[in-house]
Amino acid sequence: MVFNQKVGLSVLGGAIFLSAYPYFVWGKSFLLVFCVLIALLVSAYFLLVTKNKFSLSSLLFSLTSSLIVFFYSNLNDASLGYSIYLFVIFFCMFSLSKESVFFVFDLFKKIFAMSLIPGIVIWVLHLLSFNVELFFLGKILIDNIPNQLKVEQGMGYYLFPGSVMLDYMMAWPVFRFQGMFDEPGVIGTIAALVLCSTRFELKNKYNLLIFFGGVISFSLAFYVLTLIYYIMQIRRNVSFIVLSLTVFLFAATIPSPLADFIDQRIVQRLLVNDDGELSGNNRYFSKDEKLFITWQEGDLKVFMFGLNEKLGGSSSWKNVFIKTGFIGFLIIVLIYASLCFRFRVGLSLHVLTMLVLFVASFYQRTAILTPVFLIVFMAGICGLKLIVISNK
Repeated sequence: MVFNQKVGLSVLGGAIFLSAYPYFVWGKSFLLVFCVLIALLVSAYFLLVTKNKFSLSSLLFSLTSSLIVFFYSNLNDASLGYSIYLFVIFFCMFSLSKESVFFVFDLFKKIFAMSLIPGIVIWVLHLLSFNVELFFLGKILIDNIPNQLKVEQGMGYYLFPGSVMLDYMMAWPVFRFQGMFDEPGVIGTIAALVLCSTRFELKNKYNLLIFFGGVISFSLAFYVLTLIYYIMQIRRNVSFIVLSLTVFLFAATIPSPLADFIDQRIVQRLLVNDDGELSGNNRYFSKDEKLFITWQEGDLKVFMFGLNEKLGGSSSWKNVFIKTGFIGFLIIVLIYASLCFRFRVGLSLHVLTMLVLFVASFYQRTAILTPVFLIVFMAGICGLKLIVISNK
């Protein structure tokens, strides 16, 4: 791979990381951020095409897929700047060869892993010192918080060197790790999918960092997605499953603040309540449930394109139908299916596992039509060569 390609792909990898929205871009002018990213991505694409010859069908695929994503973002009431940003970044991503997918994914994975280091250090020091206010830098301004629904619910963020924490966790003896991102579930979901994509190759130092970050996020998504992966790949991972269960049971049963926290944040959330749902299902909001019923009972236009209503704050899979209707759901399926066709993917056990994991992830976090999730999926379905590259 020539230098120009590496520069262009590196810019793309960095832009994909920024699309996960780390705290240091919160409150910045959307127009400025997206204009800068668009300029970088356009530059990256021209760097790519200097040494790549794309067929007409490949370019048409990239253009069509990007336009579909642009349309989907508009259904979600996204701003014009954000829609253009998604169009450009997806056009670049859909134009990548398999080799380029591996390079971009590997770079994103390394940036993501290294971004966890400051927060992990802070988390460990807090645990050892029993002082959650250690290295506290102040509160993030309310106007800078990206998810204003959290503000409406009385939540805020505390800032630490290289990481943030939801303010209500300050009262806990052990807090959930969320690194630079909006909530622990972001870390947990991305960590689980990245690790599953690389077949949980924990000999790789970056994968090991990501694994530890996922564990201490105490994200139900991380534990459930990891469990699904190992159940589907059980023949390859018996020893690791036994070791992991032993460590987990040890940490959960030895009397300590950590054991109480594990019981409260993981074990109790996996229990089934009287309604037949997981106790840890925090995706339910009565307003959104009513909106979903309204969508179901609506006319053909509502069924196809959804409701023009503000959501109540849940992250349920039902939100896709409420906001974008059946068309929005169809677009998500079409994009993921077209990527499988684009890379001529056969239905191996690993590909089937990735598909199941992304369906499960959709239930927990509906924003899967984003650059981060797409690059992880693309790398995961592209084959064993990824393992070789990611271990270099």
